[in-house]
Amino acid sequence: MDLSTTAVAFLRHCQTGRNLSANTLKAYRQDIAEVRRYCVETARELPLNADALAAYAEWLAGERGLAPATVKRRLACLRAFFAWAERRGLVAQSPFRTAEICIRLPRRLPRCLTAAELRALFRQRPTASPAIALAVLLLFTTGMRVGELATLRRGDLDLDRRTIRVRGKGNRERQVFLTSDEVVAELAAYLDGPAPHPNTPLPDGAGALSAAGALSAPDNLSGTSCTAATGANSRPADGSAANTFAGTSRHAASGAQADRHSAQAPLLATRTGTPLSTAAIRHALRRLAVEAGITRRITPHMLRHSAATSLLEAGVDIRFVQRLLGHRSISTTEIYTHVTDESLKQAITGAETLRRVIGG
Repeated sequence: MDLSTTAVAFLRHCQTGRNLSANTLKAYRQDIAEVRRYCVETARELPLNADALAAYAEWLAGERGLAPATVKRRLACLRAFFAWAERRGLVAQSPFRTAEICIRLPRRLPRCLTAAELRALFRQRPTASPAIALAVLLLFTTGMRVGELATLRRGDLDLDRRTIRVRGKGNRERQVFLTSDEVVAELAAYLDGPAPHPNTPLPDGAGALSAAGALSAPDNLSGTSCTAATGANSRPADGSAANTFAGTSRHAASGAQADRHSAQAPLLATRTGTPLSTAAIRHALRRLAVEAGITRRITPHMLRHSAATSLLEAGVDIRFVQRLLGHRSISTTEIYTHVTDESLKQAITGAETLRRVIGG
């Protein structure tokens, strides 16, 4: 089997037949390049047998030093590749049918920002560029992945209905709701650009809703965990913030300015209209956190974790949180219940009820 030729056909199938997202296709290309490298270094040829697959997994973990999650993803791509090749008659049988490979992933609790860190970050947010300030706001109030945020187009926003259309993993679409007048107003100002820097941190009552429940503003958070409260779900009386639909602009005229305000234009862009990459968002968030006096390394995914934990602690049903985050399996969302359990443990420990009885 010629890996180069077959890989091209497989990736074409993934793109057109399975409609996988650009991020998934990029990861698959990396996975296939990895197995090609393994075959060259070990003088093996495709198709690999079950023993060779086990050796490949050991090579990934040992020689390449990859994390268990990365090894598992490399093998998942290869499993899909051989399953496709078997259906096409390119191999008699996928070697994964007889392979016995078990990759155990360490169970790690999601890393959230503390209440103090969230307050510090949102106090510093006005000093960032309009795009980065908006990115921080949306990451926390919607729980989006940074990859989902970076690929948003202006046409994905409907401020009349207060919704954002998000394309998640596997190109699956979902809808998140904006329940805060302040968030909608900042989005409207940004869309009408050139967006000004936000003058104040996220006000009280700002949040995002997924079927039920809302995230509170960071200024409402207290204690050491991310605590959420029921948010406002009302429109402004005059409809001033809600009369803007993504993809339109009262000030856009023609040429490049009109293009920047088109429905297909990227939501997050530099002043020159260049789309912000995920790497740029990560770097800017890290710098903003340092300027806010946060000592540990902050990532966009930590804001997503903070959003999910806040909703669960507010009593929002876990299935609503699952829909908000775009998790295919409820078991993925359930990991956040361990974080809220830890918050409960800390609260009970701090109460010291027995000591009060004995001491009293």
